[in-house]
Amino acid sequence: MSKALLLILILPTVQEDPQVTYREGLFEEVDQGNLEKAAELYGKILKSGAPDALKAKALLRTGFCHEKKGKKKEAEQAWRDVTERFPNATETVKLARERLAGLKQEGTGSSASLEAQIQSLVLELVSPKHDEREGAIRKLVVIGRPALPELRQALQSRDRELKINAAHILVQLEEFEGIYDGLRPLWPFDDDRYQRAPYALGETLKAREEDRAKFLKDLRAEHCTTLVPKISWHLANISDPAFPKIVEDWLVNADYSWDQYFRSWTANRDVAEIRRMAKRLADSKLVPNEKVVAMLMSYATVIKQPDPELKQALLTALSAHANPGNLMSSGETKQVGFPSWLLAYVSPAEFTKGPLTAWLLRGPDNTRGVLLQACSRTISGEQTRDWDIAKELRQFLYDFVTSAQYPMDVRCMAVPYISPPDSEEPRKKFLEFCRQVLKEKRSKPREENWPLPNAVRWLLQYLPADSKDLAEVMDVACQHGCISGEAVQSRPEQLRGPAVAAALRALKELKGPGGPRIEHLLIIEEFATPAEKLGLAPVIAALPADSLIRESIDLYFAGLAALPDADQEAAWNSLQEMFEQAPAHIQARLAEKLVGMEGERVMNLMVWAAESKNPETRLAALNHCAAQVQLHPGTRTVTLVKGLKDPVENNQLAALVGLSQHPDLDAVPPIIASLNSAFANVRKQARKSLDEIKKHFEAQAEWQRWYDETKKTLKR
Repeated sequence: MSKALLLILILPTVQEDPQVTYREGLFEEVDQGNLEKAAELYGKILKSGAPDALKAKALLRTGFCHEKKGKKKEAEQAWRDVTERFPNATETVKLARERLAGLKQEGTGSSASLEAQIQSLVLELVSPKHDEREGAIRKLVVIGRPALPELRQALQSRDRELKINAAHILVQLEEFEGIYDGLRPLWPFDDDRYQRAPYALGETLKAREEDRAKFLKDLRAEHCTTLVPKISWHLANISDPAFPKIVEDWLVNADYSWDQYFRSWTANRDVAEIRRMAKRLADSKLVPNEKVVAMLMSYATVIKQPDPELKQALLTALSAHANPGNLMSSGETKQVGFPSWLLAYVSPAEFTKGPLTAWLLRGPDNTRGVLLQACSRTISGEQTRDWDIAKELRQFLYDFVTSAQYPMDVRCMAVPYISPPDSEEPRKKFLEFCRQVLKEKRSKPREENWPLPNAVRWLLQYLPADSKDLAEVMDVACQHGCISGEAVQSRPEQLRGPAVAAALRALKELKGPGGPRIEHLLIIEEFATPAEKLGLAPVIAALPADSLIRESIDLYFAGLAALPDADQEAAWNSLQEMFEQAPAHIQARLAEKLVGMEGERVMNLMVWAAESKNPETRLAALNHCAAQVQLHPGTRTVTLVKGLKDPVENNQLAALVGLSQHPDLDAVPPIIASLNSAFANVRKQARKSLDEIKKHFEAQAEWQRWYDETKKTLKR
């Protein structure tokens, strides 16, 4: 095998870059006027593996070459091919269609040349319509170099938006000449909502040394706070050290500390420069600690190994940071959590013993809450719980809450975010702290006793069954509404009895704030025996009108229904005694509960209720007479007829409805008397009741006649 052939086989084929070929074609077409050479270069692109978007541009330019040579048919075919072969190259297709439309109008003298089209598009750069402006930008970028003269002329315009959009297009074409001078009068670009002017200036400074020299000469002190922040990323990445120094000075003197600004400066700095900058920032007059933290946060992804100087600088800045809670969030969701970037500089123990302790002691409470929530998320997070920092935070919180050297209220704040240690001795120490919380907070008002629920939860879960403190803990839990069925269910044999007894005591005594009574009732519903539920009687009798009366009565009757037969008599006697002595609002609710129940005991209570002075209680008795099918007709009619004389309109209506449902001829005279009632609704219902009674007895007579005839037929 020859050496030449071997070289052909082993050496990679050098392929021309289609983008470079396209630029060469533009140069030959626009600058040199060599249309044949330009068309040849565009043809190479069409035969290459270039993207369709670039092929579409090359074919469009081929059409322009044909047009300039007077070959209109060939130009028309080239532009038609653009629309058919590359339909996804949207802007290029639009230009091709516009050129096709222009060719069709040639006979009328209204044909638009490329130069005229460019001029028209440049005017559209200041259109009040957003879509027109953006469309013109895209089309001029596609046209490319032929548009350069008009675009550079636009940079000299007095129109602000025209200058900026022209500069924006030139940057995309990588044609930076004239951009600096055109944009200089617009500094510091305060009204540029799309930030196109700062970007164009920054890209120009990166590309042109002569413009960088002008910039250093033109820069004034006021620009350091207005213009520099907008182009800081470009300035910081220029190799000339004068430009990163501009960004550095601005960062030192700024009155804010956003880490995204520091990222532009730290991206290409070594450790020595970061150390020097940390010292400068620490000595600055405005938010020095926040700036040091922001810079080191942005440098954390760059640093290769821990640095003692930077570690000390960070620990000092963190401990004095004004808003540490702001550091406890990460990512776009801003979810609270431990900032893992700190581990690039400090160990978990150094962080907890230094900044975290300082923050918790310094406060305020809302900051402490954020910090503790971040610790909790790190300790329990699926991705973080096995980290060394999670283990360190867990131990730190145990030590913190059980250490008497820290204020009690601050230690209390940490309780919701931790659970007792697994080993026995540390757990005893933790439970002793929970007892201390119980002692100090049980007599405080609700807004000050917020640590109680967590202290109670852990004491109920871990106190021995024979502990003398168990009943006291349960009493506090019920009095303050921090008892839960889950806590009792975790140890039912040990906690069921004390929980029910404490709930009943809390309801009877209503010590302290009382707590949400629904918590107490849920304990009784889930864990009390029938006999224990009857212990609600004195509670019910004392309930205020705006409390959970119906729920309490439901529980009481559930216990009553579940009692053994041998205990029923005494229980019903107790109920009757409570019924007769209860306040009016309780008496009415008890009577409502009895509506529809069967039995002699119920009827005796309802007879008494029908004579009550409370209209709601009497109404319940009337509803019962209407609802209870098994009631003796005579007793029912007597009670309902008495209801017709009740002074309350609703009670009279209830009596009439009941008499309609249970027709009795003895009730007709008093119903007729109700036709003269003072209440219009009663008079209306009385007429309706009489009609229904009449229909009832007429139907009965018809049935009797049919029955008698049937009987006679059967006898025959």
